[in-house]
Amino acid sequence: LKFLVQMCEQIAEWMKTRKLRQFSDRHSLWAQADQYARLVHESLDLQETSYTIVNEGRRVLGCDRVSLAILRGHKCTIQAISGQDTLDDRSNVVVKLGALATRVVAAGEPLYYAGNTADMPPQLENAVHDYVDESYSKAVTVLPLRKPGETETVGAKDALGDRRVDREILGALIIEQIDSELPREVMDSRIDLVYEHTTRAIANSLEHNNLFLMPVWRTIGKLSWIVRARTLPK
Repeated sequence: LKFLVQMCEQIAEWMKTRKLRQFSDRHSLWAQADQYARLVHESLDLQETSYTIVNEGRRVLGCDRVSLAILRGHKCTIQAISGQDTLDDRSNVVVKLGALATRVVAAGEPLYYAGNTADMPPQLENAVHDYVDESYSKAVTVLPLRKPGETETVGAKDALGDRRVDREILGALIIEQIDSELPREVMDSRIDLVYEHTTRAIANSLEHNNLFLMPVWRTIGKLSWIVRARTLPK
């Protein structure tokens, strides 16, 4: 009985410590998600927003690499990759990643690869194998980014397949694990925090950059110092 009491005390202490660690991790995750939300909405410039999404998204998700593809016509082009300041559009990795994103966006469904492609359509299976052979990724998740509605919130659960939505697809978010091995349930909860802010930030940036004569308006805005009170007499 003494031994049993001692073991129960040890188990209770272990569970208490584990519960406190879970609360601490959850609080830290929500703090990171709050910071991520503020950073991705700071700018309307597409390039700056894209690099913020991939770099800060990688930190929140805890994965090895995050990439962002933008849909232009019927083809996806890689806009940003975490940890890289510039992209070589002709490199094999970038070309094959763009081809994979294009196939996934055309299908309209998220793609999950963790080493097995038995249940994938042939066109997706070939694209996944071509990319993994170049990138050596152990797990790849490709989520189509759907434009959020004005009244209805389209979160990550929509992208994860809980329900179908007929929203315009803006591009794709690619999440890769090369050395890290986070379980699927942990990744899904983190993706749920990142997905909605990513879609809204990209939708706002694309809408802003697609305004008529936006480069001209930017130039005029930069020249506004000419008409200021101190400069006008000169």
